[in-house]
Amino acid sequence: EKGVKSNIVFDENDDATVEIVFTDGSTALILNEDGTLTWNEFKEDAGKDMAFESLGTIDFMPPAEAVANDYFRVIAAVPHETAGAAIQMAKAACEVVRFANNCQIEYVDREGFRAALLEAWEGLTEEEQTAFDANFMDIVALIDASLENPDTIEAGFADAGVADEMAVLLGEAPAVDSWKALSSLTLTMGNSEQ
Repeated sequence: EKGVKSNIVFDENDDATVEIVFTDGSTALILNEDGTLTWNEFKEDAGKDMAFESLGTIDFMPPAEAVANDYFRVIAAVPHETAGAAIQMAKAACEVVRFANNCQIEYVDREGFRAALLEAWEGLTEEEQTAFDANFMDIVALIDASLENPDTIEAGFADAGVADEMAVLLGEAPAVDSWKALSSLTLTMGNSEQ
């Protein structure tokens, strides 16, 4: 009975505004004898008569180009040791957690995704690789600190305009698990010196 419904609206600059509609939603998922999964939502009756059927394994793998642009280059683009670095770091952290969540990294084939990581890495310039390595552990530390103490999210991400979105992302187990999988695979892909 702790379901959260939020509306996330992105403006033309990709800045998100999060409106929390409620935080006391409740639901029941029932696996029926015929193999369908029925969703019963008790706050707004949103799932009335909705049944899900298994389609089997869905093998989605983000292409290497998306990994390069939406992950490696996002982190590499953070200016190092400049006045606006903290704000850019916070925005980048939010973007990469969103990327991990959207790609459901926790559920993809690990070896297949490792290959996509390596292909994306090899497509970066040497300068981009160096910039990524300079920023990656700072991004990991920022996200880890926010996971350890969610009360600090507002302070760390408010100036970047992404505190609400980051609070929603880090409050959802699939997003957190996907980020942890992405950062772990990055650390073990064999290219980063960090």
